[in-house]
Amino acid sequence: MTRPTHDSQGVMNDNGEREAGFSLVEVLVALAVAALIVSVLFEALSGAFRADGKSSGAVAAALTARSLLDEFGVSRPLSVGVQEGQLSDHATWKAKVSVLPSRTKSLQAYEIHLTVTRDGETVTLETVRLVPGTAG
Repeated sequence: MTRPTHDSQGVMNDNGEREAGFSLVEVLVALAVAALIVSVLFEALSGAFRADGKSSGAVAAALTARSLLDEFGVSRPLSVGVQEGQLSDHATWKAKVSVLPSRTKSLQAYEIHLTVTRDGETVTLETVRLVPGTAG
């Protein structure tokens, strides 16, 4: 039995032809490169998921603030001053309502400055609400 000979491009068989395939070193290098690529992709994806979780907290706080702001002048009174409270979904809110100068007595303008904190995210919304004033 004769041993295969080597040339600069790989192993040669008894007929002088090169054998197909990869050496062990080539396979190990390919696996190391693949592992490196997978670890980089994993880090990128986990960072994206963390960012997504944080942004979903901000979105939840914004939706809560918008919903609460819509209640002012409807189910919550537009009383001048500071109001605050806590909602059932662990959100806290603080609203400052002030009267804006008006040129007409038929409409009264109220400025509402609302801050909502939910899931560690704080959102502030401001609006002006017009309500019928005293005509005359």
